[in-house]
Amino acid sequence: MHLNWKTGVALPVHRDGEMTAAVQEKVSAATDDDLLASLLHFLEGRVALSLYRDFDDLLFVLRREESHAEKLVGDDDSHLCFEYRQANYRLQRDLRTEAVEAERIRDEAGGLWHSLREATTKDLNHRYRPAADPAESGLEAIGPQMRALDAMWGRLIDILWQYRDEMHDLALKDAEFRAFAATSASIDLEQFDGMAPLEFEQAVADLVQRDGHTVSQRHGGARDLGADVIASTPDGCKIVFQCKHRRPRGRIQL
Repeated sequence: MHLNWKTGVALPVHRDGEMTAAVQEKVSAATDDDLLASLLHFLEGRVALSLYRDFDDLLFVLRREESHAEKLVGDDDSHLCFEYRQANYRLQRDLRTEAVEAERIRDEAGGLWHSLREATTKDLNHRYRPAADPAESGLEAIGPQMRALDAMWGRLIDILWQYRDEMHDLALKDAEFRAFAATSASIDLEQFDGMAPLEFEQAVADLVQRDGHTVSQRHGGARDLGADVIASTPDGCKIVFQCKHRRPRGRIQL
């Protein structure tokens, strides 16, 4: 047994003399192999436990953000209310997906740590012999899990930034729409209410053209099979509108 007694580490002196004697006896009987195997085993357990805690921290942040996302609501007064809700849904979905994966890996790391803890009471030397297979301990999973941790933090940041950018873009579109709605170029519900059927079809055709489509038919007629306004999208798809103008007040169907 070769111990460097000049080290700053000293054997503990317990209040119970029998405990002190038992510890000293074990240390005196330990070989260099015993001490090195114990140190390696302790370090492996520390790495596994550290990884568990790192994933637990990530999971806490993911669940916190998911809880915040569940409280987000769309602006029902906005014409983009559907887009707001879709963005909120995507945020919740992506956070939930990451949380499920983080919990899975965290539990794997926890299971590995528990298996190492159980092995503490067994003969450790055989695990560190030259012919020993490191895969038997399960520690081969630690490296991929560490890389997964970094990747998941990166994805979390990307998810939050993407949502922020979506909200920014929707806010700009909403502001542009509200500014346009305040001009004479827009048509409000009261104007729609006062339109005759043909005027309503023309208004629909104008709106379709305004939105970048090519209008080939601006109103219906006899035997039109319900096709009042026909247009083509920029990518060549045909859109057919059947216009129904009903009163009282804005019971408009397209």
